[in-house]
Amino acid sequence: MFRERLPWIVVAVQLNVGPVVLAHWAGDEPAIGQAVTVQAIRDPAGRQVLAASPGGSEPGAAAMLFGAKA
Repeated sequence: MFRERLPWIVVAVQLNVGPVVLAHWAGDEPAIGQAVTVQAIRDPAGRQVLAASPGGSEPGAAAMLFGAKA
């Protein structure tokens, strides 16, 4: 069922307002610290999910991909 959608990438995003959320990744290879935009979208089954995509310059930009600091 999900095989045709692999690899299925889920990212942790640090929102500008504080919390960290999990979101489906919609873009090329993600990088820790990358600015992203998070949107609530509907999946093919009609469920509301969060999707993160590259770029954070648009209104509603979320923040950055979350990761441990080196």
